[in-house]
Formats: sequence, structure tokens, C-alpha cells
Amino acid sequence: MNKVIKVASFFVFGFLLTGCQNEPIDSGFFNEQNIEVDYSKDPKASGLLESGGCVGLGAVVSPFDYSSLQSNYPNQYDLSNLMPPVSSQGSIGSCTAWATTYYLKSYQEKIQHNTAYSPSTIMSPSYTYNQTKVSNDCLRGSCIISALELLRTKGAISISNFPVSTSSCSVLPNANQNSIAQSNKILSYHNVELRNLSSENEVIEKCKKLIYGGKPLVIGMHLDRKFANAVPRNSNNIFIYNDYNSDFHFGNHAMLITGYDDNLNAFKVVNSWGEFWGNSGYCWISYNFFKSQTSANYQDGLIQVWFTVDA
Repeated sequence: MNKVIKVASFFVFGFLLTGCQNEPIDSGFFNEQNIEVDYSKDPKASGLLESGGCVGLGAVVSPFDYSSLQSNYPNQYDLSNLMPPVSSQGSIGSCTAWATTYYLKSYQEKIQHNTAYSPSTIMSPSYTYNQTKVSNDCLRGSCIISALELLRTKGAISISNFPVSTSSCSVLPNANQNSIAQSNKILSYHNVELRNLSSENEVIEKCKKLIYGGKPLVIGMHLDRKFANAVPRNSNNIFIYNDYNSDFHFGNHAMLITGYDDNLNAFKVVNSWGEFWGNSGYCWISYNFFKSQTSANYQDGLIQVWFTVDA
């Protein structure tokens, strides 16, 4: 069933959430085999490409000095109040552009210029996706590194200057739009190494330091059907994604980490499936996905973690 996504009143565009998202299911009666998903119409199943056809793979990923971050950080921290309003990618496979551009780059511009969110200050995911998608098929995805390389070399542009489409992806920017985007570049992008770790919590500690330092994290993950339906919930109705079941693989997806909470043993993540999904468009992802592969608590599913330094 299609649902019209409510967005803040200042938005001049509307987003249509497609993909036949089910209503929340009582966790006590949850059965993955009972979840119905129309894969043929759902961009959530094809939003992130891991490497094939990626633009910018020849770019040099800069090293990062983690010693520049504060070594002491609280047991919980949240940047979500600084994010733009939750909305939906609609019927195209543009999750990577939403994570990197709509959420991350808009956040950076807000922090840099201390501006309120509006169509003139929120960055357009369509500008990024339309230039980094791997084919003319709008259901096909794109790669995180492609989006980050575009933000580094070409920049980003506001929704008012490059309107968002959640149903088509053919429009390319003109020379004037590319010129405007030049003022909204990132300086560099960096990946958090997930293998050959010195301790089982190395990635978790790095991620928490980065978030506390004001750097949200773009992640790529394998998802299963229970994630798509945001179930099961805990006693406080919070959806925490605790494990990935490859037998019920749903797709690869890009999202943005905006916070963490040691009490929940999880990172807070903003999604691009509209505010009716999860906990008002957000969810939590267990730290266990971020542990070293040699840890007894390790959960498979995390593909990559990226962050940026703003220009």
C-alpha cells in the first residue's frame, strides 16, 4: 500500500513512499516467512552497490588521524536534532544519495552556516544520485564512494536549485547548477577499516568518537526482511536491528548514523523510507555488527563505514 509521507510545512515538494511497507508486527507473533515484500517495485532491495560500476574508485581515500578526536566521550550522544526532517527516497534506488547528501551534507551546511532548514538549505539527493547511478534504470543503486567523490569534486546543491524527484532520475545538472554546487563541497572522505582490528571494539570506539566529534557516519549494510518491517520491537517500542539473516535477504542499503547509546548497545540511524517506518524514520543498529569478526558477539551484515571532513 502506498502512503503519502508528511513533511514539514515549508517543503514545496511531496514525497511518495512506495514499496508496500507493512504495519508494525507484534514481536511475539513475528515470523519472517509471513512478511510480504514486492521486490519488483521496491527500491529498498537495490539501493546500494558495493563496488561494481562505482564512479570514483580511482580516487585516493585519505588517511585520518583519530588521535585528533577527544578520547573521553559520554555513554550516549545524539545528533539527530540537527538533521533535516525525515523523508522518503520514493520509488528509486537512491538511498546512498539520501544518506550522503540529503542528511549528511545538509547537516554540515547547517553547522557551518547556522541556518534553519528550508528548501534553500537542504541539499538535493537527486543532484547526487542522477550523476552517480550506474544505469538509466532508476531502481538500480549507486555506491557510497561515488557519492562522496562527487561531493568532493563537484559539491552539492539545494533542493530549491535542483528539485527532488522520487520517481525519475534522468535530469542532469546544467552549467549554472554545477557552478552553484561548487560552494558546497566536502574536503575529504575516509573509511573506517572493518578488518585486521587491534581489539574487538575498535570500530565501535572510533565511531563513537567521530559522532561525539560531530561527524555522522554513512554506513552500508546487508538487510533482511525483518529490518524492512522494523520488527521486532522492545518493550519500549524501540526497533533495534540485532542480527542479519541471509536466508531472508532483502537488499543492500545506505543510511546515516546520527548517535549512539551504550544502554541500548546500539547506534542510532536515520533512514530514507519516510517517517512512518521504524521509530519516526529512525532505528537502532546493534554494536555487534561493528565488532571485530573474531569476537564471539560479532554479527555479519555491515559492509562499510564512511565519514567526511567538510570543506
